[in-house]
Amino acid sequence: MRCYQCNSPLTDEDFCVKCGADVTVYKMVAKTSNSYYNLGLAKAQVRDLTGAVNCLKTSLRLNKNNIKARNLLGLVYFEMGEIVEALTQWVISRNLKPEKNAASVYIRKIQSNQNKFEAMNQTIKKFNQALKHAKTQNYDLAVIQLKKILATNPRMIKALQLLALLLMKDGDYGRAKKYLRQSLKIDKNNTISQKYLYEIELQEYELSKEQTDTFLPKKKKTVVDNKPLSGNDVIVPPTTYKEPSNGAITVINILVGVLIGAAIIWFLIMPARLQSQMQEYNKTLTDYSEQLSNSNGEITSLKTQVDKLTAENEELKSAAENVGITVDNVSIYDAIISGAYAYMSDDKVAAAEAVAGIDMTQVTAPEAVNIYNTIKSQCFEEAAASLYEQGFEFYGDNEYTNAVAYLERSLKLNEDRVEAVYYLAMSYQALKENDKAKTYYQMIVDEFPDSFYANDAKAYLKNN
Repeated sequence: MRCYQCNSPLTDEDFCVKCGADVTVYKMVAKTSNSYYNLGLAKAQVRDLTGAVNCLKTSLRLNKNNIKARNLLGLVYFEMGEIVEALTQWVISRNLKPEKNAASVYIRKIQSNQNKFEAMNQTIKKFNQALKHAKTQNYDLAVIQLKKILATNPRMIKALQLLALLLMKDGDYGRAKKYLRQSLKIDKNNTISQKYLYEIELQEYELSKEQTDTFLPKKKKTVVDNKPLSGNDVIVPPTTYKEPSNGAITVINILVGVLIGAAIIWFLIMPARLQSQMQEYNKTLTDYSEQLSNSNGEITSLKTQVDKLTAENEELKSAAENVGITVDNVSIYDAIISGAYAYMSDDKVAAAEAVAGIDMTQVTAPEAVNIYNTIKSQCFEEAAASLYEQGFEFYGDNEYTNAVAYLERSLKLNEDRVEAVYYLAMSYQALKENDKAKTYYQMIVDEFPDSFYANDAKAYLKNN
């Protein structure tokens, strides 16, 4: 994190050591922005793209220089078929950070196929034209235009929803549900698609109810005496209806209603909402404090266990030398101790890599098992992410040999990161090592068939 005033690296102090600026609030805002980024990332991973967009926008409102949040927002927009919005975010990101930025790779990848890029770009204009046709009640033209859009960009959620809406208007509920379910495969929690599906279910229920009622026996009609009334039998009820004198009263009533509604929102809803936000903020601060306290206690416990293991290790080495045999477990305990020292030094990458290759079936000491499990839960995922980012930066700088080294280390710690597999394959492809590239592309097809990179992997394997 850098100072907002002089761009110098910040320390643990609440002020910048170079210019003396107070950075207490700035740090708090930056941490909150990162929290919303993490929440948006979690939502994007489960395909709650609408929720991810809202979280990432909040993150950027708090810190417009959050490059990770801006790049992820562009990826989410791209997945929703919003190509222009995605490019907008990536261009802003590249302008904020010109060097070693993933946005440069995304932009270059999209613009590498100029014909496809132009076709995708035209879908926005076509969608606006289709929307204009729909508003002017030229529904057939709108449907034709939307089908052309989806042929080029099948992931454009807005086009799927508008086409479903037009089909609903024509009563073609079966095809409308097909397009809405297609949009929900892209964005599982899209409220508009869910609302349209709910409306279709209501309409289908009403139709089925009407069809059922037609088979019920008809009620017997009550016989009414049709004897004509005489003049004395006709009774005209008195009426109290009066024609309004003018429209002024109606306008006044509407204005009074609007004012009352605004007053209710201001005095009842807004205070409750602000109170809820403050409670959530206080809870977040409490959670951070608890995590910090738990971490300190955990480090103290690990220090004690490391000291104990060090002593046991020395005794084991001494016993092995006296007997004249080799103790295989000595190297394993050395690795665990090295990992523990790295963890206490806050070097999570070194800690994770120190214990990554250990066969834990050979470890019997409970302290060693405890240290290994702690390092695995606290360091593996973060270390894998850090190594992936470094490898990705090397890939963006065309340093493919270094990219391969870091990406392979990342996969060793986390085999579920499809991005690392993809760029490892791309790096081997750039190094002309096609056999290794095919191995990792095949891994994407076999283990990540629903990922964003599966189509590229299939295309490569088909052509090579």
